[in-house]
Amino acid sequence: MKTVVYIDSLFLMNFIINMILLKLTDVFSSSQTKTPKICLASSIGALYAVCMFFPNISFLYILPFKMLMSFFIVYITDTKTKLIPLIKKCAVFYLVSFTLAGVLIATYFVSFKNQSIHPVIQNGIVYFDISPFVLLVASFLSILIIWLSSAIFSRNKNLGLKSLKIYLGDKGCDMQALSDTGNLLKEPISNLPVIIVEKSFIEPLFPSGIPNGESNFSTEIKLRLIPYSSVGCKSSIMTGFVPDKILFDGNKEIKAVIGISDDSLSATKEYGALFNPLILKSNRR
Repeated sequence: MKTVVYIDSLFLMNFIINMILLKLTDVFSSSQTKTPKICLASSIGALYAVCMFFPNISFLYILPFKMLMSFFIVYITDTKTKLIPLIKKCAVFYLVSFTLAGVLIATYFVSFKNQSIHPVIQNGIVYFDISPFVLLVASFLSILIIWLSSAIFSRNKNLGLKSLKIYLGDKGCDMQALSDTGNLLKEPISNLPVIIVEKSFIEPLFPSGIPNGESNFSTEIKLRLIPYSSVGCKSSIMTGFVPDKILFDGNKEIKAVIGISDDSLSATKEYGALFNPLILKSNRR
């Protein structure tokens, strides 16, 4: 018995699945994509699925093109984002896709365990005639699985976040700081540990502009030059300063040097600083 595939049904089903995937990706990557963009990306993805039945363009369905298409679909939903956040969003998209695919196949085989199944294989892609009910159940289970996983991940991640307040003169700023055992930086003269802070988070401390090693600054600001190196990068110098007070969780006063990072530490701005957890156990004032 041959399976008959209707192009309009195939397009509609893939459009709905793409909508679900992109909406879930939006939720779990903390994005806010407008519905028209999601509809456009879903339509392109559905059209790509329909074209699998054209043998003359079978080269479009080899692995590199499949990955490129998924990247392009995610890019359409967020054309203004930078490369690294976009790659992270693609990773979320793949996670959601694999979860939905696994649950969908499991639900499909459980639902039709007493019936013969006739999938269609074209250009290396397996097509199952999925009913709306199976799709609905699989989508619900996928959302539940991803939500539970995300909740557990967020809980564990939040255990490493601390509230951080930095004071300089009569000014202060506060942010969330992420515990990072890989931050082993120390200021060479005082041997104090370095807390790396994203530049934008400490702007309130410097109304006239954040100082650097070459700029003019008040002698009251204790600037420090901190040598550092990272994987794949040559050694460089980070500008830092000694604040008047550093507080963790509102009451733990720490003695440390603040290193100013020009790079974004968190794509979602969830935290603005990185600290080694050992500084909470030592070097307290």
